[in-house]
Amino acid sequence: MRRFQLTGLFIAFLTIHAQVVLAGGGAWVRTESGYYFKIGFTSLTAEEEYGFGGEDRPLFRDTNRFANGRIGFSNLTLYSEYGITDWLTSVISTQYTVAVREADIIKRGMEGLVESESASGLSDTWLSARVRLLPNDSKVAGAATLGWKIPTGSPNKDIPLGTGVADYEAALGFGTGFPVGPETYGYAQVSGGYRLRNKASNEFNWQVETGIGLLPILGLQLILDGVESTANLEEAELSPKNTLVFDELVGSQSFRRFSGGLLYALSDEMDLSAQFTTTLSGINTLNANAFAVGVAWKK
Repeated sequence: MRRFQLTGLFIAFLTIHAQVVLAGGGAWVRTESGYYFKIGFTSLTAEEEYGFGGEDRPLFRDTNRFANGRIGFSNLTLYSEYGITDWLTSVISTQYTVAVREADIIKRGMEGLVESESASGLSDTWLSARVRLLPNDSKVAGAATLGWKIPTGSPNKDIPLGTGVADYEAALGFGTGFPVGPETYGYAQVSGGYRLRNKASNEFNWQVETGIGLLPILGLQLILDGVESTANLEEAELSPKNTLVFDELVGSQSFRRFSGGLLYALSDEMDLSAQFTTTLSGINTLNANAFAVGVAWKK
C-alpha cells in the first residue's frame, strides 16, 4: 500500500523543532543528495528549577543571601540533514550560546547589588546517522538513528556550555502521513532512544508529535517530549544535606515538555518557523520557557 506523500512544508516539521538540545530520532530520511539546513534563534528563560522531588525551588538556594534568581540562554542554532543515499541520512546540529545568570543580593549591607555570571561560546555538537528501516512504498516510515555528541562546549565557563566528554545515543522513530484536506496534509510520529552519558547518569528520551496543514503554505505542529534519567534522583531528596550525593547527580535530570509551533512556506525550498516550548514537570532541571524562530532551506 502506498503511503500518503508529505508536502515540502511538513518535511521541515519532521526534521527539527527549536529547542535546547535533544539529538533524538526521526522516522524519515532524506532522498539521495537531498538536504535540509536551518539557522535559528532560541531564547530560553527560567526563574525557578525543579527539585529532586519535582517541587519548584529557587535557582539560588542560599535564600538568606539571594532573591529573584533568573537565568537566560540565547542560542544561535544550526541544524542540517543530507541524504548520502536514499536510505542513509547524516544529521549535524550545534549552537552558539550566550548564558546569563543573575540574582538580587538581599544580605544586610549589600542590598541593591546584583550577583551575575555569564558565559558564551560554542555548545556541544551532535553528529548522527539515520538509516531507513522500511521500504519506500510502505505506508509507515521507520528509521534508526545513531548519534555521537562531540564535546565542543567548554565545561570550564562560569556557566558550563558542555560536559567536556562525549556521549552516545541510539534511537528509533516511526511515523505516517495522512491527508487533511484537498491540498493539505498531516503527519504523526513517535520516537524513543537511549543515551550513554560519561559525566552523568544514562537516560531514556522520547517524543510524540503531530503536524496538521492549516493551509497549503501554513502548518501547525504539536510536540510532547521528555527525558527520563536512570539516576536515583530521589536519593538526594532523602539526603538534602549530603553534598556527595548532590555532586554525583549534577547533570542528571528528568523532564517533560510541550511545544507548539507554526511553519510558513515561502517557497518549495524555503520555510519560516516559530515555536514556543514550556517545561511541564521535571526533576533536577530548569522550569523554563523557550521561544524560537528560524529559516530553513531544503531540497
